Amino acid sequence: MDLRKLLCFAAVAAMGGSTWAQKDVTSTYITNPSFEGSISVYQNPRSDRAIYQPEGWTVSYSNGNEWDMTALNKDESNWGNFSNRAKLSEVESNCGSNTYWVRYRWGKNVNITLSQDITLLAGSYSLNFYGYLNSSSATATVSVAGQST
Repeated sequence: MDLRKLLCFAAVAAMGGSTWAQKDVTSTYITNPSFEGSISVYQNPRSDRAIYQPEGWTVSYSNGNEWDMTALNKDESNWGNFSNRAKLSEVESNCGSNTYWVRYRWGKNVNITLSQDITLLAGSYSLNFYGYLNSSSATATVSVAGQST
């Protein structure tokens, strides 16, 4: 099975005040919300492939395969290994230059998690997430405070 996933995190936290006006507080609470900061290699399934860890994010990767890989932008050497790059303009308009592309080539039950623990002041917040899955059998879960969608 060839399962490819694109995850683009456009995390935006908006806090409502007493007048219910919204203020974007993303950069106040979330480190590197659009993955535009520095990156490091979390793991190399193969010498020519990498699972990247964006600055400020914790990566957990399990049940992987040597053909798995991630990429963050079109300047990466593995960029040509991702299909449906025609969606790039749509993705960039929603997320910025860097997006977290994940390709699970042959792995079964591969799991990659990107997480960040944050503490918010009391109030009402909304989290916006943009994701694109290039397979009808692919899934992605967004969890906040133990609530998942």
